[in-house]
Amino acid sequence: MRLDNPIQVGMVLGDGAREAGAKADEISELTPGVAYVRVEGTRQIARVRASYLTDHDITDLTTAGLTRTSPPDTAVGIPANGAPDLHLIEGSETA
Repeated sequence: MRLDNPIQVGMVLGDGAREAGAKADEISELTPGVAYVRVEGTRQIARVRASYLTDHDITDLTTAGLTRTSPPDTAVGIPANGAPDLHLIEGSETA
C-alpha cells in the first residue's frame, strides 16, 4: 500500500519499519498492488505485489466466452464422492 509520507510508514507498519527497508511512501503510482507487510511471527518486512485487474480487464474476462468444463456442483479436481485421490509424494514418507 502506497503511503503519503515517511511518518505514516511507522504508524502503519511499526517503529523502525522504514529504516528496515519498507519505503511505502516511495511506491510509484504506476505500480498498483505493491505493498509492504509484516511477516507473521517475525519482525521481518516483505515487499509484495497483489494481482491488479482493472474494471475493463474484468469485463473482458466475463465476456470472453469461457465455458465451464465441469458440472456446477463439482469442484474441479475433486471426485463427485468428495474424497480426493491422495498419492504419497516421493520422499515425504513419515515413520
